[in-house]
Amino acid sequence: MATFSVQARPTDAASWAELARTVEAAGFDALSAADHPGSGPSPFVALAAAAAVTGTLRLRSYVSNAGVREPILLAADVATLDVVSGGRAGLGLGAGHTPAEWRAVGRERPDV
Repeated sequence: MATFSVQARPTDAASWAELARTVEAAGFDALSAADHPGSGPSPFVALAAAAAVTGTLRLRSYVSNAGVREPILLAADVATLDVVSGGRAGLGLGAGHTPAEWRAVGRERPDV
């Protein structure tokens, strides 16, 4: 089964809420927010705001860097989003390839 989603980055509250409503009304399955620590807004706060103005849209991070995110805090953010969205949260998870994200949290990316 195919899933159709839109990835976006919020720039202000009003346009983000309008985008979430538009994406849902257009029949998309999900809205994904990028997770780039140190260079952008928190995807989980943004997705919680989208949850407040939608009813069926799945809400996902795209893609959280497991190497720089504290596991317990990441789990808490996703679990809280799942609660406030009525079970619509999803987590995109990856190893992380952007050196700036590692530096933003005081780490260096290991050679792989």
